Amino acid sequence: MPLNKISPEIPSPKDMRPICATQCLFKLIEARFTYKLYNAYENLPNKISKAQVGFMPSMNTQVNLLRLFESVRKTFSSWPEKIPLVPAESQCTGDQHTGFSSALLFIDYQAAYNSIDRKRLFDEIKKRNILNKDEADFLLWLYSNQSIKLENSEVTTKFGVPQGGINSPILFNFCMYFMLEELLPKSQEIANIHLNRNSSIRDSIVPSIENTFIFADDLAFHLYGPTKSNALQIYFKKFIILLRDESKSGV
Repeated sequence: MPLNKISPEIPSPKDMRPICATQCLFKLIEARFTYKLYNAYENLPNKISKAQVGFMPSMNTQVNLLRLFESVRKTFSSWPEKIPLVPAESQCTGDQHTGFSSALLFIDYQAAYNSIDRKRLFDEIKKRNILNKDEADFLLWLYSNQSIKLENSEVTTKFGVPQGGINSPILFNFCMYFMLEELLPKSQEIANIHLNRNSSIRDSIVPSIENTFIFADDLAFHLYGPTKSNALQIYFKKFIILLRDESKSGV
């Protein structure tokens, strides 16, 4: 069922969201794995999993809005302590405070649910024993053999998780977790290489559980630094390149 994402405007094909009206038996089979998947996600070892509130029990967008507002408030109230002095080598004039910038980097993956590398996702799920081999292989087979009928045509998808599937939201959350788990240490490496002259600036612009906010495929990073330093601009450029490279292999 194609849903118009820009209603009441007339949509183009790219503005349509395909929702699969799966059979009751399909949903019943999927539900067999739902509790195990959600329970495994809630017990993931990396704290970055807690930044995800999309389709999680007792969570909604207001949770991350409150976290974001609190992050901004704390940052502006305590930035002189977090960035005590702006050294001359960071392209500021003199060793004194010369202003402060707070920035939000928003990221939204296009056609996120449809672009997941399904095999890679389930290989990682098996590797981490989130589902055992038989369970993961069965779900992969189930999604890979789901066909969509359009009049006289029949289509089988190679990528993505089914829009409208019971387990699709939590499977997508796992995908985002795996990606961020790899990405955040790499972002720290970028900061160490390009911003090692000022550890206080470097630490303030590296994404962490405190300044990362996720709702399904929508990400926001709250970063800050001295106004006259180009640290934020340097890091943003490198970080976006890193995101693009990571997205080629994952989402």
